Amino acid sequence: MKEKKKIQNTIGMFDLLKGIVMICMVFAHNAPTFPNMFSNNADPDSAIKTIKLMSFVFEIPNFPGFLLKLVELFAAAMMPALLIVGGYGFRKKPVSKNLKANFKDLITPYIYTMIAATICNICFHYAFFRYLPGAVKESLKVFLGLVLGASKTFSIGEYTIYANGPAWFLLTMFWSLVIFNVVMNYAKEKMVPFIVFAISVVGWLLGYLEFIPWCLPQGLVGVLYAYMGYKLKKDKFFSREFSVKDKALAITLVFIPNLVFEVLGLITRMADNIYSLGPISYIENGLLGILILYIFLVMNSLSGPISNSFRKIGRYSLYFMCVHTVEMIAIPWYRVAEIFGEKQLLGYFTVSIARIVIILFIVYLITVMNSVTKKLRENRAEKTASDNA
Repeated sequence: MKEKKKIQNTIGMFDLLKGIVMICMVFAHNAPTFPNMFSNNADPDSAIKTIKLMSFVFEIPNFPGFLLKLVELFAAAMMPALLIVGGYGFRKKPVSKNLKANFKDLITPYIYTMIAATICNICFHYAFFRYLPGAVKESLKVFLGLVLGASKTFSIGEYTIYANGPAWFLLTMFWSLVIFNVVMNYAKEKMVPFIVFAISVVGWLLGYLEFIPWCLPQGLVGVLYAYMGYKLKKDKFFSREFSVKDKALAITLVFIPNLVFEVLGLITRMADNIYSLGPISYIENGLLGILILYIFLVMNSLSGPISNSFRKIGRYSLYFMCVHTVEMIAIPWYRVAEIFGEKQLLGYFTVSIARIVIILFIVYLITVMNSVTKKLRENRAEKTASDNA
């Protein structure tokens, strides 16, 4: 009998997951550009975010619509899953050292993204509409949204400020890891689970406010996910052997409830601070994230050109997310969608693939520039060392 491979903690163990998440993220974000392709009665702007009784109103007019609903469920659990991955790699450090490291790893790319998105928005807006004052005005709204870390579009009086796109996740990850590190430094170990849950509740309640800057509510909820990841690694959860009964229990208590919630419109959308069932929603969503992580870790045994391509994308997921933010904000894709008219399905897949190709090409250019810059620095260091010898 062939011996079953155990899941091991290795560098890049989550790369396959991250690569597939990046691709699925583009497909999910492209769906609203073709609104007539599927029906979705869940109202993400509903003021009622707690328990909501409603009739079964979800309709699936076609098979692609059903597939997109599953993609939405998968996408909703992916942000918690990635935060759990962040917690999985967590190491307690002095507060100042942790703050500096996370600022460099997460806020610095965010700042670059903010600058690139603003400049590109001016360029593309002018290219499509040929009106420079309008391009500058719209780009100022984009810039303010990125500076303020607005995860969703909001208004101040009659002035609209646009959301910061997928880059909200960078701010969320920053707060999650920084605050969790503070908790780990100052709290007694037995109190940590209670403290992180209390912090997540504060984040959920802050989500009721019209606007809180820099994605702090999501970051506070994310502290719980960071703790989940930390515990998974500490307890060697993924190295355990799970029986058929364990897996059936996970499907019954985690996957099915999340699917039912999604179908009934009791949605969880972390980016918009929407947790229809309060803590139940984001805890269930986190558990679904863990289930998906496990599935992808089992799939890590796969090796081939397709899986390895996803792994490579996963290794550069930070660049991918930043570039995706820029193209999503700067390019008026709804104008491109108009070209396809009623051929919504064709347009959806064509535009999605085009966006992925553009993102991958720019990510490739970034990696090349980084390699050239690194080589130049090394040559300069070697020359300096030889001159001083």
